[in-house]
Amino acid sequence: MTCERGMRDYMICTNCNVVFHNDPEDVSDYFNLTEGLAFACSQACAEKIRMGSLIDHMKRKTNYEKKTASQG
Repeated sequence: MTCERGMRDYMICTNCNVVFHNDPEDVSDYFNLTEGLAFACSQACAEKIRMGSLIDHMKRKTNYEKKTASQG
């Protein structure tokens, strides 16, 4: 795969949008994607994505619990 600038085998970090070429961290499972579709450029970016995913999940769970408690 080649981008406009002619770079081969590049990846874009899901967290910071930096273009990188080596040592990807696969973060596809945090987005419920097939393995190999979402990458982070470093362990730090992967950790930020993981924490954001957990916080988002907990917010949705809290909202769901509030809705079900008020219904019945």
